Amino acid sequence: MSQGQIVVALIMMQSSFAQSLAVAVCSLARSRSVSLHLSRSLGSMNQSILSIHPSTVIHSLPTTQHCLLERTTVDNNNNNSNNTNNASKDGNGAAAAAALASSVDPLDLLKAELKEDEYEVIIRAMEKISIVASALGAERTRNELLPYLMEAGDEDNDEAQAVVARQLGSFVPLVGGPAHAHVLLPLLEFQAGLEETVVRQAAVTSLNTVIAQMPAKDVKERVMPVVRRLAGNDFFCARVSVCGVLATVYGLVDSALQDELREVFAGVCADSTPMVRKAAYEAVGALALNMHNDHIEAHLLPLVKRISQDDMDSVRFFTVRAVLQIAKKLPPKDHTTVLVPLLEGLHDDESWRVRQELTKNIVELCEVMGRDVAATKLMPLYGKLLKDVEPQVRIQAAKLVTKVSNQVGAASIEHVAPGIEELAQDPHEKVRITLSLEIVALCKPFGKDASVKILVPLIDSMLKDEQYEVRNNIVARMDELAELLGSDAAANLLLPSILDSATDAKWRVRMEVVKQCALVGKLVGLALFEKKMLPIVVSGLSDHVFAIRDASAKAVRQISDAFGTEFCADKLLPPAMDVFDKSTNYLHRMTALLVINEVAEVMAPDVIQKVMLPIALRACGDEVVNVRFGGAKSLNKLIPRLGADVIASDIKPALEKLQGDPDPDVQYYSATALRACESSSSSSASSGAAAASSSSSGGGAVASQ
Repeated sequence: MSQGQIVVALIMMQSSFAQSLAVAVCSLARSRSVSLHLSRSLGSMNQSILSIHPSTVIHSLPTTQHCLLERTTVDNNNNNSNNTNNASKDGNGAAAAAALASSVDPLDLLKAELKEDEYEVIIRAMEKISIVASALGAERTRNELLPYLMEAGDEDNDEAQAVVARQLGSFVPLVGGPAHAHVLLPLLEFQAGLEETVVRQAAVTSLNTVIAQMPAKDVKERVMPVVRRLAGNDFFCARVSVCGVLATVYGLVDSALQDELREVFAGVCADSTPMVRKAAYEAVGALALNMHNDHIEAHLLPLVKRISQDDMDSVRFFTVRAVLQIAKKLPPKDHTTVLVPLLEGLHDDESWRVRQELTKNIVELCEVMGRDVAATKLMPLYGKLLKDVEPQVRIQAAKLVTKVSNQVGAASIEHVAPGIEELAQDPHEKVRITLSLEIVALCKPFGKDASVKILVPLIDSMLKDEQYEVRNNIVARMDELAELLGSDAAANLLLPSILDSATDAKWRVRMEVVKQCALVGKLVGLALFEKKMLPIVVSGLSDHVFAIRDASAKAVRQISDAFGTEFCADKLLPPAMDVFDKSTNYLHRMTALLVINEVAEVMAPDVIQKVMLPIALRACGDEVVNVRFGGAKSLNKLIPRLGADVIASDIKPALEKLQGDPDPDVQYYSATALRACESSSSSSASSGAAAASSSSSGGGAVASQ
């Protein structure tokens, strides 16, 4: 009997064991003949039977079978009424499946698949071991599947081993629960000692998951021997792996075994192999969370000091994380006397990577150690990092300057201000760029007075920086700066710099100035805005860079929202519409249409009819195709805001003329606008009829009274 027939019979049994076997068979059926037979067989099944586990079966099939089965499912949905099986047939199918199930062994199917020469086939089979274990049951999984996986582990397929190791963490229910979880330890111990890093890491993760579910007695009698063997293994990879499980085991054993584990940990920390020491030091933080404070001070702190003095910078690197985790356990009084000196020693470390790691964790260290220690001990340390000789350290310090200052508020000024003054003139442009992203937000923890005295001069100088990204980042945050400092400070201190930036040689800087005009204008007031900043927006409408013209058109709408439509109609619309007449460049003529599109929905109908509509109509007759369909798009925006008489007399004729345009885009947009005309006319007619009906009803009511 074929595998396709087996799957059909098993599914018909409607039992979890049979369905698991069906999935196992499907996962191993790769030949085209099996796929076709499976598809045909499933096509004859009752729809209710087919719907038992469709997603599970489909997920387990190879790509070709997935498509065939999916097609079969659709066909069955369409022909459900023609494929009805009676109860006797179901009974016969179940009986056949029961007889068939006894002759199909998922483990044999798995073994057959693992004998293939292709690695991909083996990996795909290994991905299904959880399904096979479900089909076998707990006892056979313990007695047959796990020993077989141990035997198969001798073969040279690291990726397959990693797949198995990742799944073993979820095998505790499949082997019979926590009472039998220890049967997983031999295979995981074997994988934890392999050379391939990916396999070891997966095995350690699964070991921690399994150990956490085991009874305390099994941890003592079965896990501790595993720890001893890994720690005493001659191959360094096993000693690396034991570092990853010590913290989990430490929290589950009694004090006597904890003493032994501390000795094991001290041994791996003093290991002659750098990779083992590195793994041990990396585990210090996790171990500290499960360790009593007295043992931390007696055993871990001397080890952490040894870490900070190791010959390899990749090992000293872990000192910061170790100190951070220990700080979460020790009382605040020990932070200053015990932990801060370790951090101060790292500031002078000869490796810039170690100093950079210290900088990366400075914010979290401030949070854990508290405001007082941060202000008195960590801020001086951070101030030195801002002046570090290595650019990468200064970049990292500049990136965190706002977060660090927020931890202690104004107390940070003394130590941060000298550092950022140097960073603002740093010879490395990436340092200045990073600072430009943070210096405006720094005004909040500094306070208004200190910001005006210290930060505003730096911001002013950075607005003149030779690197345009520095200037651009400052300008993009002008509205935030004006809000933090107030309108007076913004007007007196920042407006001159904004005006200088409006003529910057780099178009991105000019664009950011235009974007900020309306926001800053609300803070400085209408009079000062009209005098100083309005010309920036007007000139932006004629800029040779489209992005600036587009930003200026959007700024017109923002200004209208900020200062009212009357101000916009009087001060901005006339020069914006004049661009259409004064420019011979069609790209600039389209700027007027951009403005129309932005403000059409907020302007008064009389302003639209007198100022904006004539430009849109003239655009429809322009010699350039882009302008003509741009005019049609603008008319589409204006139609809902105009009366039916204007639409009929002015707009529809222009659009109907465009219907004969040779360009298909013009025809399309004009047709869209014409439909808007018809819709507007229908709406007007409906409104008129409703008004007449209401008036008639009202008159009848009066008459009846």
